[in-house]
Amino acid sequence: MRCLDIIFYKLLVLIHITTQQSQIVQDVCGIRGKLVCPIVDGLGTRVTSGQDSCAEQVPWNVLVENKLSVKDGEIMPYCGGVLITEKHVISAAHCFWLNQNRYGICPPEYVKNDAQTCATRNCPLSCTRMHLKDIKLHLGLTNRFLPDSGIKRDVAKIDIHEGWDRGSRRNNILDGHDLVVLTMSRSVYIFGNNIRPACLPPLNFYPAGINHNTIIELFN
Repeated sequence: MRCLDIIFYKLLVLIHITTQQSQIVQDVCGIRGKLVCPIVDGLGTRVTSGQDSCAEQVPWNVLVENKLSVKDGEIMPYCGGVLITEKHVISAAHCFWLNQNRYGICPPEYVKNDAQTCATRNCPLSCTRMHLKDIKLHLGLTNRFLPDSGIKRDVAKIDIHEGWDRGSRRNNILDGHDLVVLTMSRSVYIFGNNIRPACLPPLNFYPAGINHNTIIELFN
């Protein structure tokens, strides 16, 4: 098994252990709301080698906003996520716990402090620690310059992969544990056109490998 296959399998096992998809979720997961996006004012044409999309085409896309970086009139993307049940979103662990960022390296005396401890100890900015109160999730969103569109949810629980190295400088990011499961404060309706979960593959699923096309969908 190749290194990337091992990493993918570790992530898949964690997702299945942390939360499993009910039959109701499986019945609607992976189904796009519409094949053609409705006309939305304000979308740009700055996508390189790609094309604009919409919530109806990728209804499992979630925008993770850092409340500490709010800007009037728009939603500032902090990280991306994927809806997998009516109450759970998967995202990247490095968005919530990182020991080296653009401000520098987290000092050794702070590296193992979690978000709550950092709030009381005033950890330096070089220690990325995201608390529940810092995060807002946006679902069913097409245009981030229309902040009242889509659905907003607070986060009730943050489950970072137990293998994420919280003490090392780079968190051993290549070990395959860069994953977090976010539990929302309230469920969302998953039967509309613009909010639906993605499907989780079975545990015996492996990536297709080379010579296969991959679609990458994200906010910009």
